Amino acid sequence: MKGTRKIVGVNAYQEDKPLRIPILQMDSAGYERQLQRLAHLAQEPDNARVDRRSIVCASPAQGTENTMPYLLDAGPRLCHSGGDQSP
Repeated sequence: MKGTRKIVGVNAYQEDKPLRIPILQMDSAGYERQLQRLAHLAQEPDNARVDRRSIVCASPAQGTENTMPYLLDAGPRLCHSGGDQSP
């Protein structure tokens, strides 16, 4: 139909087979390790590293470069959202 916007997977280029999304199963020891890592992160955020990563992400965001690789690199690098982290 003319003028209809194509959305991949919704109204165009759909797969005939049903979609299966695997669900991560984590054992209790892995869950506890992750909680400990998050607790450590909350107590000792590396704000200087976060600031450097923010600058690295800001430059590609100004143009047309793909920012996802920069965000994936910066995200796990001790970003912290709990409480005031002012100097």
